Amino acid sequence: MRGHSPLQPEGSSPEFLFAKNSWRKLFGLERQLNDSTTVKWSKTPRGIQAHVKIPPAVSAPGTAVAQYQILDMSQMHGDYFLAYKFPLVAGDNFPVAIAKPNELMNSVIKETLDGVEYDYAYDPSFVKRTSTNASTGDVENQVIVPRYRKYSVIWAATVDQIQSCDFNGQGTLIPGVKFVDINAGGRAWAASSD
Repeated sequence: MRGHSPLQPEGSSPEFLFAKNSWRKLFGLERQLNDSTTVKWSKTPRGIQAHVKIPPAVSAPGTAVAQYQILDMSQMHGDYFLAYKFPLVAGDNFPVAIAKPNELMNSVIKETLDGVEYDYAYDPSFVKRTSTNASTGDVENQVIVPRYRKYSVIWAATVDQIQSCDFNGQGTLIPGVKFVDINAGGRAWAASSD
């Protein structure tokens, strides 16, 4: 017996073969994982527990997350917006293009949710849209909640490249955009009474 593993069942009857197969699935995995320094096994009154040490996530070299602030709503565009490093530092107040999360991009003009197809038409403000159920023709006005507004502080991560996405596997590269809003504010489209 190795550690606290029971002996492998022996025999050729269907019951023994079932028990042997079950033993291999349960304790064969334990033997593979026992060789790892990231798994520690312990016996408890309720059975065997595996304590797995998960290594910390490693980001790609050069990846960073920083805060940016929207100072001018006229710099809001369909799939991205311009914002400034926050807090503002004298001499370092150049705007950067930050992509919206895919779900908020205005390039999404059609999608299927739970088997229902919706068509979207966007307002020139880029924070309002109408959603039309393609089968019933029902129309709903929607806005981004919480709203992007002047002085909103955004958490953004650097990326190598960002593509707009229409949820049908299509996308176009947004040139010059090296940041993406990680949506720490939990923004989403919501029904509006407008």
